[in-house]
Amino acid sequence: MCFHYVTLRVLDGAVPYVIQPRWMRALRFEAGGHVVLGAEVQPQGPRAHGFLERALRASLRGRDTISGQIRQSLTLL
Repeated sequence: MCFHYVTLRVLDGAVPYVIQPRWMRALRFEAGGHVVLGAEVQPQGPRAHGFLERALRASLRGRDTISGQIRQSLTLL
């Protein structure tokens, strides 16, 4: 198990946050091919990626299937 902050952000996602300009009065960026100026931007933050949980569940399902097949083959002997 890993508790590194980057790992937690990838697995659990991050909360929305606010970006404000440091030195100027506005942020400048392009959206839809147009230049946009804004006092602050509120991105949603990255979504959670449950790839680790899905992989763990798949491996456990596979293990149950394999152990069931072994058990079944031993009872046939």
